[in-house]
Amino acid sequence: MVWASFGPYHYARLRALNEVFDVTAIQLTDREDGRGWGETGAPIGVRVRTLLGESVEGRSERGVAGAVWRALDEWRPDAVLVPGYSGLAVLAMAVWAKWRRVPAVMMNESTREDRSRSGWKEWAKRQLVKNLFRCAVVGGVRSAEYAVALGIPRAHLGYCHNVVDNRHFAEGCERIRERAARAKLRGKYLLYVGRLSAEKNLDRLIEAYARFSKAGGNWGLK
Repeated sequence: MVWASFGPYHYARLRALNEVFDVTAIQLTDREDGRGWGETGAPIGVRVRTLLGESVEGRSERGVAGAVWRALDEWRPDAVLVPGYSGLAVLAMAVWAKWRRVPAVMMNESTREDRSRSGWKEWAKRQLVKNLFRCAVVGGVRSAEYAVALGIPRAHLGYCHNVVDNRHFAEGCERIRERAARAKLRGKYLLYVGRLSAEKNLDRLIEAYARFSKAGGNWGLK
């Protein structure tokens, strides 16, 4: 598995995946400027290799792709989990797998409705996906439909991308409720969890919250 930079929720998934498979994880760098979680420790028992000692931002895509190719050549995995189909480093993974006759599994949560789609671009993307990937792990029904439209057979789909450990959060919430006075979490509130970046559409969240408040809503926003 290769990712730009592993954070806490990536490591939680790697830990669970490593209980079933012998996982080798490659991150391009141990920090990513846009996310702000800094360097985080790898789970015990999971092999993690960092290819670059600095942020990916500003590096040439060709250089990063070459580093990924060399790492895969060194480790020779039995299968490769590929995060999508965009960017030279990602394509290097898929092409390496094709070249070495290793299954490439596309991880994808994109849907057709995410953005406006161009006919010729979608055609080109379909040729790419159906020739490089044998199967895909998707985030839900809509991302599954889009993966099928891109050429992945429906029988070759897995529905477990972006899973959440509900028990972990349920137990955490119980602990917070027990010390609610100290945590200052009284009553009901709306909680946003994510980074502050344009694609998260936080302007719409704030607009919606303003309308909610004007309509009489009295929940807090955190």
